[in-house]
Amino acid sequence: MKIVLCVVVIMLLVGVKLYVDRKNYKKRMRKRLLREWGSPIEDEYSTEKLQAVAEYYRDHEPFIFVDDITWNDLDMNRVYQQMNHTKSAMGQEYLYYLLRCPVTDPKELEERERLISFFRTEEEARYMLQGEFATIGKSGNFSVYGYLDKINLLKRETGIFSIIQFDVPASSVLDLFAGSGQMGIEALSRGASHCVFVDSNPEAVAIVKDNVDSCGFNKESRVLCMDSLEYLKVAKAGLDIVFIDPPYRKGIVEKALELVESKLNDGAIIVCEHEKELELGESYGRLKLHKRYKYGKTALTVYKIPMKEVDY
Repeated sequence: MKIVLCVVVIMLLVGVKLYVDRKNYKKRMRKRLLREWGSPIEDEYSTEKLQAVAEYYRDHEPFIFVDDITWNDLDMNRVYQQMNHTKSAMGQEYLYYLLRCPVTDPKELEERERLISFFRTEEEARYMLQGEFATIGKSGNFSVYGYLDKINLLKRETGIFSIIQFDVPASSVLDLFAGSGQMGIEALSRGASHCVFVDSNPEAVAIVKDNVDSCGFNKESRVLCMDSLEYLKVAKAGLDIVFIDPPYRKGIVEKALELVESKLNDGAIIVCEHEKELELGESYGRLKLHKRYKYGKTALTVYKIPMKEVDY
C-alpha cells in the first residue's frame, strides 16, 4: 500500500513539475516574441540553408516567378533574410516561396493585406500563433518539405514492390532515367536475374555504377550513358519489368510507353512515376492500365500486358 501511495505522490509531483515548466516556457516565449517583434534580423544564412528553404519553391514553381538571374541581381536573398520573422521551418520555406512567386490577382492581394493588418493590430492572436509555430521550431540546413518528400518516396518504393513482388524473381528489368538506380537495384535484391540501367547524365551514371558495385550486382547489371528514348529504339525484346521516371512535364512518359510496348514479354509490368496532374491513357498497345496511386506531388501509374490464354 505504501509503495502504491509513493508512486501516486511521485506521479503527482512530476505532473505539477511539467505543468509549471510548461507555464514558464510560455512566459519566456512570450517575452522573446515581444522583444523580437519589429527588431532587425541578425541571422546569416549559409548557402546550404538557403538551398533548404528554397526546396518547397523549387518543387512548386508556378507559371509566373522571379527567375534566378533577376533574384540575384536584386540581392533578394538578403531581402529575404532581413524580413524573415517566421518561427518555424514551414514558415521560412513558404515565405521564400511567396517572394519568388509574385501575386497579381486583386482578390488575393486584398486578402493578404487584410491578414497583414489583422496580425499587426491584434497582438494576442499574433503571439498565440507565433508561439505555436515557435514550438515547432526551425530545421537548420535541411528542408522539412524535402524530408516529408523522402517519406513519400519510401512509401512509393514500398508500394511499388508490394504490387510486383511476385513478378520480380528471375525477371529481366529495365530502369529508365535511372537516377541513382535505386529501383533496379531493389529489383535485383529481390531476385531479378538482370537489369539494364539507362541515364543520359554522366554524373548519375557514375552514381549508379558505384551503387551497383557496392551492392555486389555487377554481373547482373549493365549501365548505359545514353538517352532513354533512344535506347528504347534499339533495345532487344524480352523485358519483364520496366521502371520509367523521366523529368516531369515534358511529355516523355507517353513517348516511352509507345516505344517500350514492342519490347515486352506477355505478363510484363511497367511502373511510371510522374507528376500527379498527369492522367495517362487507359492503354498503349498491349499495355493495359492496372493501378494508379498518388503520393504527395507524385503519381504512379502501373500497366500490365495480360498473359495469353493457353488452350489445353
